[in-house]
Amino acid sequence: MERLRLFIAVDVGGDVPHRYESVIGNLKWLGNSSRIKWIDPGNLHLTLKFLGSTPVEALPVLETILKDIAANHRAFFITLAGLGMFSTRQRTQVLWADVQEGKTELERIAAELDQSLGELGIPREPRAFAAHLTLGRAKDRSFTREALNKLKGFPFGTTPISELVLFESQTLPAGAVYRALVRARLA
Repeated sequence: MERLRLFIAVDVGGDVPHRYESVIGNLKWLGNSSRIKWIDPGNLHLTLKFLGSTPVEALPVLETILKDIAANHRAFFITLAGLGMFSTRQRTQVLWADVQEGKTELERIAAELDQSLGELGIPREPRAFAAHLTLGRAKDRSFTREALNKLKGFPFGTTPISELVLFESQTLPAGAVYRALVRARLA
């Protein structure tokens, strides 16, 4: 049985990718910004639910769930500003931008996804949804903290949220490649 590594997200566009690239440029004056593995600006997205390895046969049901949930929500905007950091189990530091506006709507959608997908047997999230945009990953905590101090409050901008997207993720030596499998427009 063929399986795909899947997640559900919203695309991040508007002025955010341009401002994100300026963050990378700003960090170059801090020193060796190559210590952070940056997300490609074309891959910026905000994950609502990670599904992991999923049978291909589940795609029609996932599409129905996405479209049903999307039909219950109007398009909206999110505003991103400020930097944060958290550690993973592998001790990697994840650098992220905070969702300042539109957080409540993202939380509602993420909760509906978690509920509906849980009914299918997909494990529920053990923690509350925390809306954030991953920007990069670093193994050097001191460099990441310096970046946080220099750029806290940085305005990443506003982006319209008009659809939910089911993505396939493939990890390649050059980095992750995401392919949209289903797009469900918000009402």
